[in-house]
Amino acid sequence: MTEPNAGHLRVAAVTADDAALLRALRCGRIDAPWTVEAEDYIHLTLPSELRSGGTRATGLWNGNDLVAVAAWRMETAPPVCRCFCLATALAWQRRGCARRLKTSVLAQAKAEGKIAVTSLVHEDNAVMRRLNAELGGIEDSPDEDGYHLISIRVS
Repeated sequence: MTEPNAGHLRVAAVTADDAALLRALRCGRIDAPWTVEAEDYIHLTLPSELRSGGTRATGLWNGNDLVAVAAWRMETAPPVCRCFCLATALAWQRRGCARRLKTSVLAQAKAEGKIAVTSLVHEDNAVMRRLNAELGGIEDSPDEDGYHLISIRVS
């Protein structure tokens, strides 16, 4: 992966053909177990979900390097976008990558007539909870595993 330079990033689709790049994305930290879960999902599950359809993904690219990814599914009942993964490579964190991808997902959901984008965010993931709040997210009480359902209205 090339040296971080946020000025040269572009948002573009991630497809099943990018499976090797998904497997190369390192975002897990031992002190943040939810990031390890996200990394496992990106490496082990997302490529096959993209191949089978229904799940979509957008990436933040630095040239040919994938530096962040968001994965979601558009639902019809209720008409929402369920964003179930948003992760940034360790070397690229705290550079606005997640914000760029989240706003891209919000715009896509709005363009497709959805009313909200929902995400499950671990209660200890203060950075992602703050990002969602800054984008207008409303947070429910955490479930038994410590995950908050956060909804951001787009319509």
